[in-house]
This record gives sequence, C-alpha cells and structure tokens, in this order.
Amino acid sequence: MKLTIRSRGVRLTHALDIFVRARVRAALGQFGRQVRSVVVALRDAARGRHPGHRACVIRVEFDRGRSLVVRRRHSDLYAAVALAAARAGMSARLPPPADA
Repeated sequence: MKLTIRSRGVRLTHALDIFVRARVRAALGQFGRQVRSVVVALRDAARGRHPGHRACVIRVEFDRGRSLVVRRRHSDLYAAVALAAARAGMSARLPPPADA
C-alpha cells in the first residue's frame, strides 16, 4: 500500500507522521494488495462553522477502480485521524455498490 500524507496549515511532526501511518496500516493493512494507494490530508478547519477544529481526509484507491473517501473533524488532530482511519477500515469491509 502506497501511503502519502499531506498537510496544509498543520505542522506534520515526526510523531504525527508515525501516528497516521500506524492508524492507517492498522485499519487497512488487512486488505493487503487490494489497496493500491492511500492519501491522508490533514488541514486546519478553523474557518466557518468549525472554529478550532482540524480535519483529516483519507482517500483510498482499491484495485478495480473502487475508491473511498472519509472525512472527520475534531478539535484534536490525533482524534480526527483516529476517527477517520477507523471509519475507513469499517467502510472498506463493506461490499462495493452494485453499480460499481
């Protein structure tokens, strides 16, 4: 699984990098080669209705063109990452839609 981490308005520390990689691998590692790539985007979501919040968006590309996008916001960036990774893992277990 190719894993890319991007950040905008959020400092990507070594500890955060390790945390993101561990959570994503724990959530999606069981799918092995079915997962082609994962992009994790971290950003400050302090604009608009979510002052003080951080956002984590996880995009997963599977074999055969299936993809998955999960978005989570939280005041604690680590919590946003944990919630998004857990949701991505749960959603990846679901069968693909009938029209896919």
